[in-house]
Amino acid sequence: MFDAVSYSLAKRAKSLLSGLVINTDKDWVGKVVKNLGAPIAAGDSARLGDIILSKLSVDTDKDWGARLIKNLGAPVDAGDAFRKGDALLSNIGVDVDKDWGARLIKNLGAPIAAGDALRRPAHVDDVTFRDIDEKLDWSLSVGEITGSWWGGYFSMITRSSYADKAVEKYCLGDYDHLILRCVKGAGVLDGVNMSIAFAVVDDAYFSYMNDTEAASDFQIRKVIAGVVTSLASEAVDLVGSTMYWTLFSVLGSTLKGFRADKAVAKISVSDTSLTSGSAGVYRFFRHLYLRAAASPSPKPVGFFEVPIVGDGSSGNPFRAGMPEEIVTDVVLGKRNLLSVSHSSLIPCDLATGKPVHGSALVRVFEQPDRSAGLRGLPTCLGAVRGLAGVRELTRGEAVARARVMDSKLHMCDLVSQRLTPALLKEYVSWREALGVKRELIDDGLMAGYIQEGKGW
Repeated sequence: MFDAVSYSLAKRAKSLLSGLVINTDKDWVGKVVKNLGAPIAAGDSARLGDIILSKLSVDTDKDWGARLIKNLGAPVDAGDAFRKGDALLSNIGVDVDKDWGARLIKNLGAPIAAGDALRRPAHVDDVTFRDIDEKLDWSLSVGEITGSWWGGYFSMITRSSYADKAVEKYCLGDYDHLILRCVKGAGVLDGVNMSIAFAVVDDAYFSYMNDTEAASDFQIRKVIAGVVTSLASEAVDLVGSTMYWTLFSVLGSTLKGFRADKAVAKISVSDTSLTSGSAGVYRFFRHLYLRAAASPSPKPVGFFEVPIVGDGSSGNPFRAGMPEEIVTDVVLGKRNLLSVSHSSLIPCDLATGKPVHGSALVRVFEQPDRSAGLRGLPTCLGAVRGLAGVRELTRGEAVARARVMDSKLHMCDLVSQRLTPALLKEYVSWREALGVKRELIDDGLMAGYIQEGKGW
């Protein structure tokens, strides 16, 4: 018998979701599925109230299509998103080099600490280049160099002051100069008819090449109050038209001249007249480099106290009266066959530039590359001993005599010392007392200087 009630219930049951088989997508034609239960399993449909950030899983990058994320809270943890107001330099961690893509960093403040970025200054009063090895013509482009034309040649010195520095350049053998510790302004050396007249009186140390110096063609000189003193010379004949690699270094109270050989200085001398100043070059300035002060010094083979000769002019500087045997060579011109590589300790009066003693303390250096055309070193030493008024000294006597002749010399300026923190502090304080600004003294350089031989 047909049961109408059962049939109706069975038909109704087939219309329930649980009885439906999902075998295709369903277009809801704009209708809303209402009153859903809370989603539980991963595939459950979310209700409008369930779509909140705390319930979203981030499983891919999201392109926001130029839309804004607005009203963010203040970032707290390292991965929190920045708001526009939070993007300050003080909040940015620097963990990688940054390529600025040729963009400028503008309106920088004045550098204070050692690691602060340099500005390109109109004036360089707040910028120094003491710790940088740079070409002098590069330094000119950033306003670090001042220079003038004198006598047809261009002299250039740095605006910055250095206590310990070296300058390096290929120099011509007929009058090139490298300059260190130049003080009193922009003038350096005044060239007049291919000679130095020092019409602009500046104090300076300089290495000096001149192929007419009778086999003493490479020298270290100083000019104080317009008075010239030759402090050291290498027994060598140079050719005026030849370029020679040269480095002039000042560290502590030790001046060194390197030529051709980068390992060991050709000449070394102690002097305390100048404690700091500009670096530069007289004559041809291009391709001159500022370098860290260099070592080591040559070894001495004899110590002498020798009378001083000369009048302090550029052509006849004050110097130790060393032996001479002058001959004329058809190629090299006048040569002193008794020329030796030597240095002279000649302290001077800073007001007049004149020597304060009548004698110089001379060190004669070994010279492995000595020219065969010059007399042998033993012959030259004998000639020194034979000069009137000469006294030969032992090394110990020479060191002691040096401190008597120049009370500004510290033992660290003369002989190698065992480095201790107390000695380093003492020597740095000594230099400050002589007028060297503490900011110009590099403790690392001083530590090496204390331990190295000074050529005494």
